[in-house]
Amino acid sequence: MNRPRSRAPGCATLLLLLLLPGAHAADSLDDFAYIAQPGDTLIGLGKRLLREPKRWHDVQLRNQIPNEFRIKPGSTIHIPYSWLKVSIEAATVAKVAGTVTSAGQPLAPNQKLPPGTLVETGPDGSVAIDLADGSRIILHKSSALRLTEMQRVEGVPNAHDFQFQLPDGHADTLVKPHRDVGRFEIITPTATLGVRGTVFRANILAAENAVTTETLEGIVAVSGSGETVDTPADFGTRVEKGAPPLKPVPLLPAPDLSGLPETNGRPQWHLEFPPVAGAKAYHVQLSDDPDFRTFVADVRSDQPALDIAAPPDGVYSLRVRGIDEVGLEGHDAVKSVTQHIVPDPPKPPPPNPQLVSMTRRELQFEWPIEPGRQYHVQIAKDPGFKRVLTDQTVSDGKLVWHRPWPGKYYIRVNDAPEGTAFDVPVPLWVRIVASTAIVAPFLL
Repeated sequence: MNRPRSRAPGCATLLLLLLLPGAHAADSLDDFAYIAQPGDTLIGLGKRLLREPKRWHDVQLRNQIPNEFRIKPGSTIHIPYSWLKVSIEAATVAKVAGTVTSAGQPLAPNQKLPPGTLVETGPDGSVAIDLADGSRIILHKSSALRLTEMQRVEGVPNAHDFQFQLPDGHADTLVKPHRDVGRFEIITPTATLGVRGTVFRANILAAENAVTTETLEGIVAVSGSGETVDTPADFGTRVEKGAPPLKPVPLLPAPDLSGLPETNGRPQWHLEFPPVAGAKAYHVQLSDDPDFRTFVADVRSDQPALDIAAPPDGVYSLRVRGIDEVGLEGHDAVKSVTQHIVPDPPKPPPPNPQLVSMTRRELQFEWPIEPGRQYHVQIAKDPGFKRVLTDQTVSDGKLVWHRPWPGKYYIRVNDAPEGTAFDVPVPLWVRIVASTAIVAPFLL
């Protein structure tokens, strides 16, 4: 698949190329580096690898091979990707957390992503994307990644050609090494990162027109503005637009997390650990996956102490690293932690008030009490307590209700969901005419 390789005028270029046998920083990322096998001939390679087999002569001239029938086994033959026979590949969503979309639609695990797909993560989103060769890209929150080109080189085992665009955000990459050096490019507004067979991080600082890169495995050659430096494992560098790479510096050591408890039982998680010498900030990530393919929490802190909302109960992996003065992130400290909130004991049921005495003037209710506790008591005309007739707070476990009218009522203590029903009987009035006095007993 042909594509232009022009760079914007004035755009700084960062080339990261794994130093494998026969590879060096001057190798063009537009060339596939084929390792010659015993018995190879240029005519045979033309038939097997090239879209136009007759272009084997162009390969001969490009690589200055004197005899088309004799190629030294193990030698590197550079062939432009645009000359090769290729087949289109797709990526696969391995894991998703939070808001992750493509064309406005949420992504799901195991979903296939064809070339051209734009993946975007929200402030709470992260996603792991697996490539056909076993490589992986982990896209952090508030990031965007376009899967520009994904193809396999035909005629060569495990040879692939990948190109991605990362306009902004943070990505971790695990690039699988193979015997034949394929291509893996991440293009940003400031720089182009090209790697093969290494583990590294890339943080695009769009506001600063800069890229920071930390090498975790392998040796990387970093080129920019005409200068090249080798960046071995455990070192990192920063490239700003229009400037050469900074001299690689050692990555900060991992923070000490031994003092953190292994279990948290609170709804708020307080993290505090000793400061790392040289760290200006800290990157803290929490994941329900020991491989950190996605994140439950992904925050930065200026201090080695912070509070984060606790996730649901479960086992999690905590990862913390320091950030130095130029923005390079150091080595990881990882700790397994368990979130388990012990529920409060169930509250005792509200007391059930009992009617203990009735007179013609009042009703008296009582219930068992706990010392020092107050009780909210209500009497209503309806079971839903919308028509409350008396509302009192007492501490002695007693309530006296004066001058009740006949009818059915409800009483409850401490806002019980259902009140206890009781009846006030109809009074019996008796009028005796034989005497000048009127006797009117009030019977309940």
